[in-house]
Amino acid sequence: SDLETGTILDINEDGLKQIGLDREYLINKTAVELDLITNEERSKLVNSIKEAGAYRGIELPVKLPSGEKKVGLFHGQVITLGGKKCLFQTILDITDRKKVELEIEEKEENLRAILNTSRDAVLLIENDGTIIEANKIFSDLVNTPQNDLAGTPIFDHMDPDKIESGNNVLTTIFRTKIPMVY
Repeated sequence: SDLETGTILDINEDGLKQIGLDREYLINKTAVELDLITNEERSKLVNSIKEAGAYRGIELPVKLPSGEKKVGLFHGQVITLGGKKCLFQTILDITDRKKVELEIEEKEENLRAILNTSRDAVLLIENDGTIIEANKIFSDLVNTPQNDLAGTPIFDHMDPDKIESGNNVLTTIFRTKIPMVY
């Protein structure tokens, strides 16, 4: 695209497929005119170009002509073509990745809610017995600050006489592969 005006000068076939418009229709229009991105979003890209001469990894929402909303990961670099400053830009569709990230965040929030609201001692552990996270009840039970538990072996917090039976319980749990419920 033309660096100064944002006018699209050319686009590859994959870009055309993603957007769902003909090349002739796109050429000499801006992404803002086409309502693919807002003027404010374009300003983020332009400001990055002014500050650093390029941008990498800027996530922006993209609205396709079909009405479908996507998330693009924008990378852009200033180049010169025929004596004219242009923007060479690639956009990676990360919509599915963003959906998965949101699902993971929701599951983590649910898990955190279980940890923080349970009246029982609850902890998450690796299959080798290393604590990932523990709730306050467990922390109080083993008389160790909650923040100090992550990364420590569960066996460090057990009665030495109970370690063997605790290890047997863990072995059984991890061999059984109890499904996680969210």
